[in-house]
Amino acid sequence: MIIKIEDIKFFVKRNPNATNQKPVVFLHGFSGSSLDWKFLISELSNEFESITIDLLGHGKTSSPKNIGKYSCESQVQLLDDLFKKLNIVKPILVGYSMGGRLALSYLLNHPNKVEAIVLESTSFGLKKKTEKEERKKSDGVLASKIINSTLEEFIDYWTDIPLFDSQKNLPLTILTKQRENKTSTNNVLGLSNSLLGFGTGKMDNYFNELEKIKIMVLLITGRLDSKFTRISKDVNSLLSNSSHIIMDGTGHNVHLEKPEEFLKFLNVFLLKSIKN
Repeated sequence: MIIKIEDIKFFVKRNPNATNQKPVVFLHGFSGSSLDWKFLISELSNEFESITIDLLGHGKTSSPKNIGKYSCESQVQLLDDLFKKLNIVKPILVGYSMGGRLALSYLLNHPNKVEAIVLESTSFGLKKKTEKEERKKSDGVLASKIINSTLEEFIDYWTDIPLFDSQKNLPLTILTKQRENKTSTNNVLGLSNSLLGFGTGKMDNYFNELEKIKIMVLLITGRLDSKFTRISKDVNSLLSNSSHIIMDGTGHNVHLEKPEEFLKFLNVFLLKSIKN
């Protein structure tokens, strides 16, 4: 369905027949879309309603020219307005990479509006000013590359970076379908502006705010993704109500590489979160 918030059209997929089920909102990563969660949502426990959203600049959701629309503050407000319009109350948020950053930002801005949260391969911000400036520059370079390439050229480049090396071991049918999903639904303007307005370099240092998080948190990383596994280990030691699952033989995109295992841990966490 298409939901309009101000001048932005959001594509949202949910079960219109769901009743008395706890809402679970899935937020995809950069260059992805709601299609990324297709397998998982079909296998979710019956106690939950799965809701997937194409984030700003991605999929069938609007890709405005105004970079200000992509800022963290703006996207958090748009997400809150979307939840209100859809009557989604205290959802469980599941975010991957960029989607994890948005889920985390939403939680810290609206701590009483989230039941629990799952963060897969998520950054919690850069601690040093020099790191932030360097990341802004690299995001800007990548944004220029996107604008000056075709979407197909950029997706081929992006999926070939070292962060996703472990995905090369997946069956060709899965990789082909993933590429098809990315190229059929996205556009260069939306992806470029997402980096400029909502890149990691623009993100606040949330390590300073972890003590505010009191709800249940599940951190998921792949062991082959040493950077994000290290980040989640540090975060897990600082949170008061969290657990960290490290999956062997996987890299950054755990739910793509090990969907059955990811689903198993997710369902266990979801059921536990509504019983507490």
